Amino acid sequence: MTSRLEELYLEGEQAIKNGDFVEAIHKLEEMLSEDPQSCRAHNSLGWLYKTQLDEYERAEMHYKMCLKYAPNYPHAYWNYVYLLTDLERFDEALELMQKALHVSSVDKPSVHNRLGIINELQGNYDVAISCYKQAIRLSLSNDFIEDCKRNIERCEYKTTL
Repeated sequence: MTSRLEELYLEGEQAIKNGDFVEAIHKLEEMLSEDPQSCRAHNSLGWLYKTQLDEYERAEMHYKMCLKYAPNYPHAYWNYVYLLTDLERFDEALELMQKALHVSSVDKPSVHNRLGIINELQGNYDVAISCYKQAIRLSLSNDFIEDCKRNIERCEYKTTL
């Protein structure tokens, strides 16, 4: 049997899947009124505010709250780093990914790939290549490895410009 909070969360997530973002916000806010420390609600609200409403400050606040209450919750690291990258706050994004490397449930090859992307966006191509190579070393996915190889080739090309 599910608890009231689990029901609210699942209803909020279903509303997101159905494209009913107003209902999703309502359910997730109701969840927070009962449990202000719910990392799942904070993370989902952060995603909604970033992707659906372009309210980046509210999104960031929710991501920070999620990580404050549940520093091992992997989804918040990804959502928050995408926000920071979009806002070109690269130093903060790099710092967040360094923290993510110490979270057991976070996919380490993907963290190194994201570190490569952030460094590449800053024009630090040699560092980016090093990050992509580390992502390859840690990965067991042939498709992911091929993507990283293409990232390395792109950076190598950029160094010639």
